[in-house]
Amino acid sequence: MATTTKTAISIPSALLRKFDALARQRKVSRSALVSEAVESLLKRHEADEITRSYDEFYRNEEQDMTVVRQMKATHRRIVERE
Repeated sequence: MATTTKTAISIPSALLRKFDALARQRKVSRSALVSEAVESLLKRHEADEITRSYDEFYRNEEQDMTVVRQMKATHRRIVERE
């Protein structure tokens, strides 16, 4: 079982109402939904960072940009499947 840590956050009331409605709809706890959302955000951020690294690497290279775009698209598909 994963170790958990309690935390307190402040968010706008309207956002919390929508969040709670989604948790009820999906039949999960707030904690489970927060964990899922944070994990998704972090994966997306990591993918964006990798894409930025590709951009920086190829910025000064004389590479065929079609190949670069294909690599990025392939990477994005792989990351989204994880």
